Amino acid sequence: MNRQSLLRLQVIPALVLAAVVLPGQRTGAQPLERAITLQEAVQIALEQNPDVLLARVEEEKAQQAVVEARAPFTPQVVAGSGLAYTDGIPQSVEGATPSVVRVVGRQFLYNKPQRAAVRQAGELVQAAGHVSAGKREEIAYHAAATYLDFERAWRRLRLVEEQVESLRRVEAAAGARVEEGREIHLELSRRRLERARAEQQVSDLRGQMELLEATLRRDLNLVEDTRLVPSPTNTAGAVPLPESIAVSRQRAAANSPELKRLEADLRAKGFEMEAEKGARLPRIDLVAQYSLLARFNNYDQFFNDFQRHNFQVGMSFEIPVFTGKTVSSRVGRVALETRELRLRHEATESLVELEAERLHQQVRQAEGAMKLARMELDVARESLTVQMALLDEGRADLEAVERARVEENQAWGAFYDSQYDVQKAKLNLLRQTGELVAALR
Repeated sequence: MNRQSLLRLQVIPALVLAAVVLPGQRTGAQPLERAITLQEAVQIALEQNPDVLLARVEEEKAQQAVVEARAPFTPQVVAGSGLAYTDGIPQSVEGATPSVVRVVGRQFLYNKPQRAAVRQAGELVQAAGHVSAGKREEIAYHAAATYLDFERAWRRLRLVEEQVESLRRVEAAAGARVEEGREIHLELSRRRLERARAEQQVSDLRGQMELLEATLRRDLNLVEDTRLVPSPTNTAGAVPLPESIAVSRQRAAANSPELKRLEADLRAKGFEMEAEKGARLPRIDLVAQYSLLARFNNYDQFFNDFQRHNFQVGMSFEIPVFTGKTVSSRVGRVALETRELRLRHEATESLVELEAERLHQQVRQAEGAMKLARMELDVARESLTVQMALLDEGRADLEAVERARVEENQAWGAFYDSQYDVQKAKLNLLRQTGELVAALR
């Protein structure tokens, strides 16, 4: 590695540290700058991203549905009054005798449909948990990919800024030769065009960085006045990957949140089937009632005895005798929905395994491209070293050295790009195998 490359590697971390402004050092309207690593970005996204928070809310709603389904198996007590004035024989008020105070209690003792509904709600909680896990993997990958694009643009900007300086020196050398009459003006125009293209690339990269920073801030749910600065690491490159395509396919099928959700939905449909069939079975409820009666309802005039306090405790039996086609039609509907879920599960499993194989191949291709980019970088560095040696011997001019320097900068950019392509391919494969969040902890 030549001296310039070593200086570059030493300067990059220094630039990151220099970009971090402590809160106490900020002036009035300056935004807070925060250096952030890939791992930190993913962890913040998993804690604060709005989509992750919404998934958690859906999971909590499913848990509340279980509590609601279990509620009838605990005593339900309602107190009220059927207070009314009676002229003539006492009649019912909303299905109950007129009373000053009425307390009614009820609890399911045996109710097969409701018991199956409780178990169905429990499986739906599992399904919501798998949806939440899938959303976490998706958000982790999206935040990591955005961060890597942000870091790539940050690196490229610095390389292109160095390239602009080299092209300015090339342009100055060409201008000197034109003034001396040793070169036509067209060559100077070409050098100016090259420099202008590089400056335009700097402007484009700055705009790209602003957009990627805004996207990353949104993924992390950070305030608008926080300015992010990437802190380059190789976290993604160090994570372990499946050893082979077969292992990738196996892990993807075993860990896929979508497949687990479909499996939970299938179990839930099984309990829904039990609930529909249970509509033909008897039901037993525990019932209790207390009524406080008053004489102004004429009970003592139309009945032999009058009792102010009245209690009633017992069980209520309901035996379905004829349900028609209602139950059978609902059972048929659930059977069709179960068949649909099984077919969807089979199709999804095939797609998940195929995608894992494709992503595994993508990682290998990206690694091959990175090796080639490394070889091209080595050639460009060696070429720069040769040109600098020739310059020292007086056998090359400054323009040749600066052009070799530009080519080296471009080779560094291509090498960095290939590194980021490898990292993103690895992260995408880990997302498919359901191991991304665990790998980046």
